[in-house]
Formats: sequence, C-alpha cells, structure tokens
Amino acid sequence: MRIGGHVSAAGGIHQAVPRAQAIRANCGQIFFTGPTSWRSVQLKAGITEQFTTACGNHDIRPWVAHAVYLINLASADERIWNNSIHSLMLYRTLGLQAGLSGIVLHTGSHSGAGLASVLPRVIAGLEAVLSRQPEGPPLLLEICAGQGGAIGVSFSELGQVIKALGNDTRLGICLDTCHALAAGYDIRTAGGITTMIDELDRSLGVERLRAIHANDSQFGLASHRDRHANIGEGFIGEAGFAALLAHDVLRQLPWILETPGTNGSGPDLDNINRLRRLAGEELVPDSKDATSSIP
Repeated sequence: MRIGGHVSAAGGIHQAVPRAQAIRANCGQIFFTGPTSWRSVQLKAGITEQFTTACGNHDIRPWVAHAVYLINLASADERIWNNSIHSLMLYRTLGLQAGLSGIVLHTGSHSGAGLASVLPRVIAGLEAVLSRQPEGPPLLLEICAGQGGAIGVSFSELGQVIKALGNDTRLGICLDTCHALAAGYDIRTAGGITTMIDELDRSLGVERLRAIHANDSQFGLASHRDRHANIGEGFIGEAGFAALLAHDVLRQLPWILETPGTNGSGPDLDNINRLRRLAGEELVPDSKDATSSIP
C-alpha cells in the first residue's frame, strides 16, 4: 500500500524526499508556499529534477500539494476571490513542473448562507482556473467537517460543484477521514463505510476519489469539528481504520497522514506503522535502521 504523510518542503521541494524517507513514507504531500500566505514562488532550476529523481530512486509516489488555507472561491470579497484563483493557478503550474498527481483544496465557505447562494461564485472561480490552464494536476476538492459553513460537508455538495462544471475530468475528490466522521459519515464500521462509498459513487463516481487524508478525530460523529488525532487515538479508533483499510476501493489509494504525531511534530513512523499494521501490511523499520538512505 501507499502510506505517507504531509512533510515540509522548506529549502526546496527536493528536501521533502529525505523527510518522507525519514518517516518511511512511500507517498507524500507538501505545501509549495506557507499555508497562510498568498506569496508567489518559483521552482529553482534543477530542483524539480532532483525531486523527481529522488522520488524515483526511492519509490516515493504519488505526491500531491495542499493549496493554501486562505482559498475561498465562495468569497464576495474580490481580492480574496481573485487571490484564490491566482494561488490555485500557481499551485497547478508548480505541480505540473514537479509531476504531482493533484492539488488538494478546501473549496471555501458560504458562511451560513447555504451552498445555493454561493455556488455560481464557486463555479466561476474554478472555471477561471481550469479555462486558463488546460494542463496541470487535477484539483482535488476535499470533503470538510462542516464548521464555519465550509463547502463540501457531503459528497452530494461536491457533486453539485463538479456537475455544474460539466463533470470536468480535471476535478477529483480527497477524502479526509476526520472530516468525514465530523461531517456525519459513520466510517467506524464496514456498513457505514459502504454507505459512504455508495453515496460518493452516486454523487460523483467513485473514480473521482484520488487521495485519502488519514486522520483520527478528537470529536465524534457529526460534530462538525475539524480536530485531527493520531491513528487509533480518536473517535474513529483502530477498528474503524481497519475497516477503512480493508475496503477494496480505499485500499488502492494513497493514504496521507496529517496527524499531530506521537511527539507533536506531525506525521511520523509510528502513525505510518499503525496504518500498516491495521492494513495487514509489513511494518517498516526506523530510517536510522534502514539499509538505504537519502543523502
């Protein structure tokens, strides 16, 4: 299975590879910029080659980037709306250069007004990005916990967005396990998981699901609270993750940790091995005990 985590790309995206290797990840996620900044960046000459070569040498794939948290394609504020479009275009440009498989984004918030009131705005924003950039990694709309009027609290909502854009194949879905539980999907049992996947398939087509953010939840079912916990330490629990990892559709996807980590430093080997154990996969050794390393 492909199990990895969100790692820092500070110092250049090529630096994300040894950080992924250090936690024994075989897939990953990065930010290209600070998550709370509209800052524009460029990839320095040679950096993308170093990144792709290292990924190939160590079989760490696929990679996605997470868009900045400031994105709000539903905003009535022209500055925020335009900055959201330009930031997504920047991430798609950089993602294309680096050979990434997707750009994960939080679509935005209707601030309690309801999706219908802001849907035209969201559609126009996504259409602007896709029409100006025929090529680039797909945009992966992430299911949200629902706090603050976040768009995407259900697959039905995300389906409305994608259908309004003509079912554009450059749009996909990222499933966050913490968000799904908080949104009201009972993913703690095989039956609940089947119900969720069936809704996803009816609303979008299961083939649009491209990545999983693997996070336990500090709060319970339908809490609408987005608070991640380490695997097995929250309300999903080990039994819930075992059921998720056993599902044929979900098992084929990259599982990307965004957990706090056992030492509070983010995704780590312990959480990766928790998922591997629950999936019935062989555990991986600590990097300092590994026979190969990235210089």
